[in-house]
Amino acid sequence: MSKYLSKTLTNIHHWRRAGVGEHLLEVAERLIVARGPERVSMALVARNAGVSRATVYNYFGDYRGLLTRFAAFRFGQLMAVLDAQMAQHAGRPRAQLEALLRASVASFERYDRFFRVMVSEYAASVEGVPHDALTQQIAQGMRQYVDRLAVPLRAGMRQRLFVGREPQRMAWAITGMVIHAVLRILQQSAPATRAGEVQIMENIIFHAALIEPAAARRRQAAGRRMVALNR
Repeated sequence: MSKYLSKTLTNIHHWRRAGVGEHLLEVAERLIVARGPERVSMALVARNAGVSRATVYNYFGDYRGLLTRFAAFRFGQLMAVLDAQMAQHAGRPRAQLEALLRASVASFERYDRFFRVMVSEYAASVEGVPHDALTQQIAQGMRQYVDRLAVPLRAGMRQRLFVGREPQRMAWAITGMVIHAVLRILQQSAPATRAGEVQIMENIIFHAALIEPAAARRRQAAGRRMVALNR
């Protein structure tokens, strides 16, 4: 190992231990929230953090490395919120799912800069753009989110609260609805209009996701009667 690399690794270890890394991430997050990710540079982070550009580059690697850490931090926050909601409504799958949906919509709306980065990068990865640490982090965060949704769906299907046998697939479908809902919400500028849009989109998601078995059975029975009448 070269002396330069050894010194760099030693410095990184010291910065992490001294809390410099956390400080840099806090500064970067504040700038991204205020200005948007496209208007934040490594030099700007260094200037606002009161450190050299070399320090920022040594810690994050490059700008996408900064965004990767930012995404990991935000997803970590979201998962903590969702886990708290699941614990609060333990044993009640429907209440759990409703709480998860409301919490995720509220979180994505509040941290809309992160949400836009997440959607943009995830869409690019789906379209075949080469994966790097950032796209991998966002894909992992999305999987974690879907896994959280699948827990109450799975329990609800076992208890016959929900129709279906594929909780993971339904969780991905609901995730798509949530993303669409938040995109619609973020298009609204007035707080009152936003609040109304949130309510509308939440209702759409809930009605699509929380299908009662009794209603499904009635539709199936009506379908069988129609078949019988047409014979």
